[in-house]
Amino acid sequence: MKNKAKNVALIGFGYWGKKLYKYLKQNKTFNCKYIYSPSLHCEGKYINNLNLILNDKSIDAVIIATPVDTHFNLVKKCLLANKHVLCEKPLTTKIFEASELFQIAKEKHLSLVTEFTYTFSKGIEEIKTKIRKFGELKYIEAKAWQLGRFKNNVYVSLGSHLLSIVDMFLQLPNFKVEKLDIIKSDKVETGIILLKSENLLANLSCSLNSQKKIFTVNFCCTKGILIYSTEDNEKEKDNLVYALEYFYDILSKKKVDNILRAINVARVLDVLENLE
Repeated sequence: MKNKAKNVALIGFGYWGKKLYKYLKQNKTFNCKYIYSPSLHCEGKYINNLNLILNDKSIDAVIIATPVDTHFNLVKKCLLANKHVLCEKPLTTKIFEASELFQIAKEKHLSLVTEFTYTFSKGIEEIKTKIRKFGELKYIEAKAWQLGRFKNNVYVSLGSHLLSIVDMFLQLPNFKVEKLDIIKSDKVETGIILLKSENLLANLSCSLNSQKKIFTVNFCCTKGILIYSTEDNEKEKDNLVYALEYFYDILSKKKVDNILRAINVARVLDVLENLE
């Protein structure tokens, strides 16, 4: 039986929004009816009036690809307008905001999904299926390094990726959170997130000052080490494809959303922001 296409609207048309739109066009299970950005000239599906989306009852869901500090207000407006939401990571950096959005979605029976890109990786999925064979997980060492300038600190822009992966294997609320700011100007550009529990340590290194892009996660177990890396890995280019497939399955009630992961990540980011 052919899947019925869901009508969606894309909010945000910067770097990530344009990348998502490319994948939306290739995905036959979605029909992108609107693309919204305040700076767009209104023409066809391109609009600069958000209310056109909020008031259109034919829109099943919205996909939000805007700066992190806009997520809370935009997601809240869309949920209150009875739209399912897929939001770029992180959902928010404040636990009280993430909790409020969770409650709204729950009360309205709506799906709220955060697009944690690497959690849709087939490589990570493979490690998750085989890690039990390697004994007890004792230590996670991860790197997310690249060269770039972002509006947010490195813990938000890159650390949230690593935190979402850790949460796939171990519940983030079980850890004590510490950090080491290494390079800091008006925001932290390079730093380390330390997650500690009685039997496990996670060392998450994040940097916006590396000439070479590195994304690796080492899972150190009592019977061996499993290594995830994006370097020279063609499969990793399809993660957004898998993210959209996951969102469609949620809208079709075949899977459940990842709102609890979004809350767990927001909790850690909130703690990091308030640590001295």
